[in-house]
Amino acid sequence: MEHLPWWVLPSAAALILVATHTYLGLHVISRNVFFVDLALAQVAALGSTVAYLYGFEMADPVTYYVSLLFAIGGALFFSVVRVRDNRVPQEAIIGLGFAVASAGAILLSAENPHGAEHLRDIMAGSILVVSAREVIHAAIFYGLIGIFHWVFRKKFLLVSMDREGAIKQGIRVPMWDFLFYLSFAVVITSSVRIAGVLLVFILLIAPAVCGAMFANGIRTRLLIGWGCGILATIGGLVMSAHMDWPPAPAISTAFAAILIGSGVIGNIVLSRNRAQAVAKYAVIAGALVGLGFGLRSFRGSDLAWSWKAKEEEAAGHASPAAGGSEAERAQEKLHSHGKPEHGQGNTKSDLLTSLGDDHENVRAKAAEELGKLKDPSVLPNLIEALKDRSTAVKEKAAEALGVLGRPEAQPPLQAALLVKDEDEWVNLREAQALARCGGPKGVTFLLKMAHDADAKVVRDQAIDISLALTGRPVVKVHDGPEGKAALESITTWWKEVEARAKWDPVSGHFVATP
Repeated sequence: MEHLPWWVLPSAAALILVATHTYLGLHVISRNVFFVDLALAQVAALGSTVAYLYGFEMADPVTYYVSLLFAIGGALFFSVVRVRDNRVPQEAIIGLGFAVASAGAILLSAENPHGAEHLRDIMAGSILVVSAREVIHAAIFYGLIGIFHWVFRKKFLLVSMDREGAIKQGIRVPMWDFLFYLSFAVVITSSVRIAGVLLVFILLIAPAVCGAMFANGIRTRLLIGWGCGILATIGGLVMSAHMDWPPAPAISTAFAAILIGSGVIGNIVLSRNRAQAVAKYAVIAGALVGLGFGLRSFRGSDLAWSWKAKEEEAAGHASPAAGGSEAERAQEKLHSHGKPEHGQGNTKSDLLTSLGDDHENVRAKAAEELGKLKDPSVLPNLIEALKDRSTAVKEKAAEALGVLGRPEAQPPLQAALLVKDEDEWVNLREAQALARCGGPKGVTFLLKMAHDADAKVVRDQAIDISLALTGRPVVKVHDGPEGKAALESITTWWKEVEARAKWDPVSGHFVATP
C-alpha cells in the first residue's frame, strides 16, 4: 500500500462515495428532503466535535462512534417529526436541525484553541490523504448498506416515490422512514470523516439531479448519476492535485460545470426552436466572457489600484511587522490568525509570561507585541519561539525579529529556514525577517520561493516582498508578462550583486555597494 500512486486511494474512496450517495440521493430527491444529508452530516460533525473537545482526534475510533451515535439520534428525530398534513414542511424542520447542530459545533469549538481548524477540517474533509484502512472500512460498511437496500428495495422505493400509496397499502411508513434514515446516518458518518460536510452534500444531490434531468426510470437515473459523479470526482481530484486546490471545492466546481452543461444541452435538445435556444445561450456566454475580461482589466487598472491605496491610507492598515510597504500590508491581510483566547497583558514581563501560555493564539499575540516593544533584550525569547510547535507562533516570532532588525538574529533565522517540511508561510516570514536583519540570504530564499513554492499566494507574496526589499515597484498582475519579467529581472540582478549587497535601514531595502 505504501508504494501505490497518490491517486489510487482517493479515487477508490471517491468511486465508493459516488456509488452509494447517488442511489441515496435519488431517494432524497423523491422525498423532497434535499437538505437532510447536510443536516445529518452536521449532526455527525457535532458528535465528532464533542469527542474532539474531550481530547480524541478525528482518526480515533471513539470519535467515529460518538459521531455515529449523534447521527443515529438525528435519524430517529427526522423520521418521527413529519407533520401528517404538511402544515410544517419537513424541510423546514431539517433546516432548523442543521442550524442548531452548526451552532452547537461552533460553541463547542470555541472552548478549544484548535477549534477553528477542526471545523475547517470537518467542512473540507481530507479525501486526498485517505488511508487504505478508511477505504476498506467504507467499502465494507457501504456494501452492507447496499445489500440491505437491495433486499428491501420495493418498500424503500415505494415509501420514497409514493408515500400516500404506501400508507394505503398498510406499510408501516414511520418504521421504514427510520430504517432509511438509520442507514443514511451510517453512510453519512463515514463519509464526513473521509470527504467533509461540503463534499458529502454535493455527492448526494448533484449526481441525482443529473440523472433526474435526463431520465424518468430509477435505473436510468442511477446510471446517468454514476457517470456524472465519476467524471466530476476524478476530474476534481486531478484539478485539486495539480492546481493546489482543496479537494471538496474542486470537485464541487467540476459538478457545477457538469450541471450547467447538462442543463444547457437538455434545454437545447428539448426546445422546439433549437436555433433560437443556441443563439440565446451564445449571447449569455458572450456576455459572461465579456464581463470576465472586463473585471480582469479593471483589477489591473490604475483606477482600481488608486482606490485601494486611498482605502488603505484612510483605514491606517500599515503593518508594523512588515515595515509599511504596500506588498507587506497586503500580505498581512491575506494571512491572519484567530483572536487570543484570553488577555496577555501589555508589559514586557506579562508578554514574556504569555509566550509560554498553553494557547497558541495567546503565544502568537505575545510574540507580535514583544516585537512592537523594539527591546533588544527580548531577542533570545523570540529566537526560542522560532522552535514553537505552532506555525502561528513561529510566524509571529519571525515577524517580530524582522521588526527588531538585529544582526544577531541572522544565524537562528537561517537555521529555521533549513527545517524540513515547514509551513511555507512560516518560511516566507522567516526569509523576510532574515532580510530585514541585514541577511542577503533572506532575499535569495524569497526568490527561490517565488519560483518553487507550492501555493500560488506564497509565490506572489515572495515576488512582492523581494521587489520591496530591493527598492523596486510592486507588480499589479503576477501571472502576466509584467510579473514574469519583474521576477526574471530581479533574479538575474540579485545573482550579480548578492555578494556585495548591504541592508540600508534608512531606505528599508538592499543596495549594491561598489
